Amino acid sequence: MVYNRGNPKDFDNWADLTGDAEWNYDNLLKYFKMLEDYEGAYPNDEFHGKDGPFHISLNDNRLLEVVQACETAAKELGYKVKKDFNSRQEQSFGATDLKTTKDGRRSDSYTAYIKPILKRPNFKVIRHAHVHKIELDDSNRATGVVYKRNGEFITVKARREIIVSGGSINTPQLLMLSGIGPAAHLQSVGIIPKVDLPGVGQNLQDHPFAIVGPFLFEKPISFMPNRDTKMEDAVEYVSKGTGFFSVNPVGASGFISSSLESSGQWADIQVFQYNIGVDRATTYLINQLCGLNDGVLETFFEPHMNTDGNFGAATIGRPKSVGSITLASNNPEDKPVIDPKYYSHPDDITVHVDGIKFLVNLYENTKTFAKYGAKLASNKFPGCEDEIFKSDSYWECLVRQVSTTLYHPSGTCKMGQSYDPMAVVDTHLRVFKVKGLRIADASIMPTITNANLNTPTMVIGEKAADLILDDHINSDYTHHEL
Repeated sequence: MVYNRGNPKDFDNWADLTGDAEWNYDNLLKYFKMLEDYEGAYPNDEFHGKDGPFHISLNDNRLLEVVQACETAAKELGYKVKKDFNSRQEQSFGATDLKTTKDGRRSDSYTAYIKPILKRPNFKVIRHAHVHKIELDDSNRATGVVYKRNGEFITVKARREIIVSGGSINTPQLLMLSGIGPAAHLQSVGIIPKVDLPGVGQNLQDHPFAIVGPFLFEKPISFMPNRDTKMEDAVEYVSKGTGFFSVNPVGASGFISSSLESSGQWADIQVFQYNIGVDRATTYLINQLCGLNDGVLETFFEPHMNTDGNFGAATIGRPKSVGSITLASNNPEDKPVIDPKYYSHPDDITVHVDGIKFLVNLYENTKTFAKYGAKLASNKFPGCEDEIFKSDSYWECLVRQVSTTLYHPSGTCKMGQSYDPMAVVDTHLRVFKVKGLRIADASIMPTITNANLNTPTMVIGEKAADLILDDHINSDYTHHEL
């Protein structure tokens, strides 16, 4: 799990869009620090915390030479290096902090927040339950939820309020199944609209991700899973949580601006260095990541099999394309319709191609990587044979062939001001036009942040906890009717 917060301008933009300064970066910083038990690459008490639920660590240093090579190459190209992405992010390159437990395993919201409190008397987890709808009374107050478990429908009543944290896919789905959403769409699938909120399910934003490579090396300095792992590594990982099985393949990463981002202060591309060469395990891993048709990678990689190297990856940090979540039917068991509309805005393909071209330049045109004989594999990617190799049209073809989601959906119940017809929640995360209903997940983001979403989503949860306490302790909690 890569640990990234995003750019301070991401959160300052939230504050501007919502009219609430509490959501700017300086006011959210305490929540970022609250999350951390920081032992990463950039210790700094001003920006990092200790004794929080998430252990932030360095990657395994056995691939340090390649990470340092990437930093040095980036410096050759004029970029700053060894700068903390999670303080006040700027265009720079450096080692990637990871969110792990201290035994080398990935840390997540369950291990950080749920597992430690499972025995609390006021906390109950119901497994294998599928929530079908939120119940509303005649005044549009949320009074309970109906869920199905082992074929039985069960209703749980709420004394004060209901908090939905289903994520950017399931949260808007649940609201629409409950009659909260775009009225015309609800009617089209046979649901009686109770609260007309046009923004529910709209504003879907994600980070499209594309891999380029392999960049072939003449020296054996990369990680080759089939060559470099053995039974002893598995024993070391199980017993100590260290070794190759604890290594994240992301070495260095960086934030850069595309040709369309003129300020240079708010990067719109995130790039990654993957310290893996070409072997059968790599083929399997990239196929799993990109979902390519059977045989495509096998054909492309065959001339380079068992060769050391790296892969690069570029992500659009601030995409302009916006998609949607809609209902396929009024049946809660049916999956929603997810339409990300990747590259529907023409600027996005330009930005992604800029990211790919940067990576090619980094590996092929720096003295640092010349020491390793780094060269991009010269065979064309399947499906792009008719394009001129390394031309912009070739890179666009490659991006369209290999791009995939980075699993960062956001924005589908966006936070905003009362006069914004597409806003779903206010700055206290309360659903407009509904009493006693709040949302706390990535769906409330007005705009996607320019880096990984896990950490800002945890901050939304921490902020929500304070907002709930404030609303309930310091006031008689009733939601405005808008």
